[in-house]
Amino acid sequence: MTQVADTEGTLPTRAELVAGLVSAMANPARSPILRSPADDGIAFSDIFFPAMDGVTIEGWYIPGDSDRLIIANHPIWANRYGFPGHLKPYSDAWEASGNNIEVNFMPDYKHLHEAGYHILAYDLRNFGQSAAGSGGAVGNGIREYRDVIGSLRYVRSQPDLKDLRRATSMELKDMDMPQYATAVDVPTLLLQVRNDTMTTPDDVQAIFDAMPTDRKDLIWIEGTNRRFDGYNYLPQNPQPMLDWFERFVA
Repeated sequence: MTQVADTEGTLPTRAELVAGLVSAMANPARSPILRSPADDGIAFSDIFFPAMDGVTIEGWYIPGDSDRLIIANHPIWANRYGFPGHLKPYSDAWEASGNNIEVNFMPDYKHLHEAGYHILAYDLRNFGQSAAGSGGAVGNGIREYRDVIGSLRYVRSQPDLKDLRRATSMELKDMDMPQYATAVDVPTLLLQVRNDTMTTPDDVQAIFDAMPTDRKDLIWIEGTNRRFDGYNYLPQNPQPMLDWFERFVA
């Protein structure tokens, strides 16, 4: 992403905004993993597995005490821990939108662990400690499905887990999400900051409406315009997440 104002306080040109966006997509910066489940006294193992196309993916496996498993994915520019948006230089691109805060997924893992779930959390390609792939460019979900498939294959290959259930070469139109949402036929819970300065409610509603499944829900987060408050919502308010998984994870 790019900043809204330069060091002299003047607004950037449209060309500068586009150049910043392209750079962030084609050459994403890796952020460090600042926390781990050990911070909460939770036992875990470091794991790695190949993505569908062979890219090495690294992550954590946190054992639970049930026959249910959650595979945790992270948003782009973050990693399995979260995002150090409160620290420079990682905060620089987010200050103008007010998102220069930390995103911490550790409470999510703790809530799920205490509820008995096994957890597999990993870094998408080009982020965290996973290898580079797709030429180093961010696929915005278009290419990262290969990592998701790799995680499913890894789970199914493990004796103690296999019986659990389950410049970028792209144009902006390729990232129009409703066209992909039409293929989502599994239970899906969406959370969105309604006044997020980086999108509009209509965009999110269109994605939600395009999903053919009737096992879906959309939670609007009010009272903020910071996208990262959405990422921190479930760690701080875990009950909707726990209720959802209780309904749909056998």
